[in-house]
Amino acid sequence: MFLLRDKEARKEGRARARAEHLRQSQKKRSNIKQPSQTLMRVGRAASKGRKEQVGEATQEIPRDADAMGQGDGVGEEEMVWEEEAVGEEAEEGLGDKVVAAEAMVAVVEEEEEGGEEEEEGEKEEEGLGDKAVTAKTMVAVAGEEKEAGEEEEAGEEEEAGEEEEAGEEEVVGEEMDPKARMRPNQAKTLLACFFLDIDRSYQLRMERDREENEKREERLMETMKGLIEERVTTPSHVRRRKRRKRSELSSLKEDPNKNRFKRYLRAFVYFELLQLHKVKAGVVESDRAEGSEGPSKRRRTESDSDRGSEDESSGAIDEDTMVRRIDRRFPALTQGQLDHYFEQDADSIVITPDNFRFDFSLPLSHEFNKDAIHVAAASFKEALAAGKYGANDLNGPLPRSFQSSKYLSVSMTNHFKHLQARWREQKEEDAVQDAKRTKQARASRKTHLVNDRVETVSGSPDLAVHHDLLIRAGRNSMSDEETDYEDVRGYQIEILVKVVPDWRSEEFGDLYQEIDDRKVEEKAYRMVGPGKRRKAAGSKKVLRVRKGGRKTDAHPPPPGLWINCFDEDWLKTRRPWELEKLKIIQKYYDFERHKEELPIGE
Repeated sequence: MFLLRDKEARKEGRARARAEHLRQSQKKRSNIKQPSQTLMRVGRAASKGRKEQVGEATQEIPRDADAMGQGDGVGEEEMVWEEEAVGEEAEEGLGDKVVAAEAMVAVVEEEEEGGEEEEEGEKEEEGLGDKAVTAKTMVAVAGEEKEAGEEEEAGEEEEAGEEEEAGEEEVVGEEMDPKARMRPNQAKTLLACFFLDIDRSYQLRMERDREENEKREERLMETMKGLIEERVTTPSHVRRRKRRKRSELSSLKEDPNKNRFKRYLRAFVYFELLQLHKVKAGVVESDRAEGSEGPSKRRRTESDSDRGSEDESSGAIDEDTMVRRIDRRFPALTQGQLDHYFEQDADSIVITPDNFRFDFSLPLSHEFNKDAIHVAAASFKEALAAGKYGANDLNGPLPRSFQSSKYLSVSMTNHFKHLQARWREQKEEDAVQDAKRTKQARASRKTHLVNDRVETVSGSPDLAVHHDLLIRAGRNSMSDEETDYEDVRGYQIEILVKVVPDWRSEEFGDLYQEIDDRKVEEKAYRMVGPGKRRKAAGSKKVLRVRKGGRKTDAHPPPPGLWINCFDEDWLKTRRPWELEKLKIIQKYYDFERHKEELPIGE
């Protein structure tokens, strides 16, 4: 009975102790909450590499530790068994976390200082990020150990309750387990070893990165040296360009006999093939009179061409004279001649060295000109082989390399290409000069025509009434001329077509035609002596044709003319300001005044 009561009393005492334990535990846990938050802030700041925030969070750890220590003191003074359970939990849990945080912050600060001096900013961020992750992992492990410790303490409490029944409460309150006192020191040692392992792995990683960077720099330097020394290997898929072997033709460009070969070629073409020395003397003299500024050269005769190039200086011809002779000796082929050539009939042209023909108006790629160049190259090769050129030269005949068919064909093609270019240039120059001469001739013709008409009107008693009209109208009222061609019995004949101003009326034009007829009559027959007349010299009429519809607006009308001097349709298309500028006399001019009967005495 006594034992039962004693047992119930012990149970009530344990219940009161547990209630007090719970109250003190809640108070201590409120003190532990703040250090846990501080540790989390330290971990986040370290993972982001923010050194200032790590320092601020570290300063809050001692204050939190003091608050935690005050809670520990209260628990030890009230109950001894609570020191075993709650005290060990606080020391192992919070103490380990505080020490871990302080050690982590110290390591982070040391590594930051060393990283600023040795490594770049990117490596520091990687290292600090690893430490922050490790710190978070450590906090999580500490929480798990705390939970495991609570479970162990709960089991120990049950064992302690059974031992209290045996009367061991005082011994437990007076004496402490030496193993329990050693647990905080063991945790610190393990944490220090853990951080040493982290630091060792970090150093190994930094060393590995440093070695990789050194190898990368070495490879880069080797590549740069290879580029500088041009030792970069060509990829297999890229084809290397093969060096072209120097051809035989290019090697002859530097041969000292090159100029001598050119002289022989020109002499053969000018005097053997084209036979420019056979051009009529009258034509040659006219060429010199047309303004050839080159030095006068002696005409090459048949005997000179037979001697070949041995008398080259006497056979030289300036290019202007040569081009004009070519134009006269080799006119362009007609379409009928080309048709006969392609048909190869009896009337076809046969190109031979004695009857050589070349059309400078056709391109070099034309079949006719290709045949001509082939004949020229073959005949020149025969002439060189026969010793016509260079036989009596001090250096002897030309080397055989200059006598190859390929080289002769290329050289002959280039020479005829040069002749054709000079021929075209001369034709263009002649066309420009002809246009200038035609323009000047037309301008002088109009001036001469005005003067002749005024002179005719002044010398005719009946036409003298139109003298004022001709003076006002001037040159712009005269007709112009244009070159045209007409087919007369299958031949194209060049004619001059009269072109009238578009503003001139038909009545005005009829008056000019009548004046011109009078002028022709007066010049055709003149009195040479009493009772004798003869046709004036140089009165041969030039074929001029007046074609209907040929009008020009190149010459504007002069101001101050009568209204019927203008074409009605032309006036309708004029603007008001143009009509005002013409100052038209609003009266009709009498173009037939000269047909009225002259008064007696005039």
